[in-house]
Amino acid sequence: MYSNFYLNQILSEYEDKINNLINKQDRDYIINMNDNDIEKFINKIENEVNLKINIYFNKKDILFDKEDIPAEKFPKGYCVRKGSSCETDIITVKIPYDGSYKLLNNIKTNKKINIENNNIYIKIVRFSETDEEIENIIKNTITEIMQQHNRITEKINDFNIKQKIREKLKEKINKLNRENNSRNNIIKNLI
Repeated sequence: MYSNFYLNQILSEYEDKINNLINKQDRDYIINMNDNDIEKFINKIENEVNLKINIYFNKKDILFDKEDIPAEKFPKGYCVRKGSSCETDIITVKIPYDGSYKLLNNIKTNKKINIENNNIYIKIVRFSETDEEIENIIKNTITEIMQQHNRITEKINDFNIKQKIREKLKEKINKLNRENNSRNNIIKNLI
């Protein structure tokens, strides 16, 4: 199952990225931001950070194919000569997604999943399973992915990226204003 530790680590990395993006900005630009500039800046950073994940379960596709499966991959009890392979039915469920690969990459299910080209692939090698058993494997795996996706989404919503960006930006503005005030005081006292 998806690790909260791993997700917290990712969110911490995103927070560092937010800080880095803010710190890269010109000091005069930040100090002179109006409310409209701030909102645009927040949206820009939110897009750059890409802290979202959308999985389109309703757009899944089921693909049928045949593959040569090595004897070593067959369950015990099958008469397949060691070192040989046998053509076997493969059922692949393809579920599109968009957003952060990093957030999705650590989802764990009872069935192995692959993530590539903005798709989640559930690959099932059919040895002797009935249609009903295959359907149950697919439904259970999709349910596991949905549950973990919901936990990830909930954690991201709790993280509240717009608020984090706003807080970090405000901290930066306050720091720059303090520095400016300090400089002005030094100059005023020396004149």
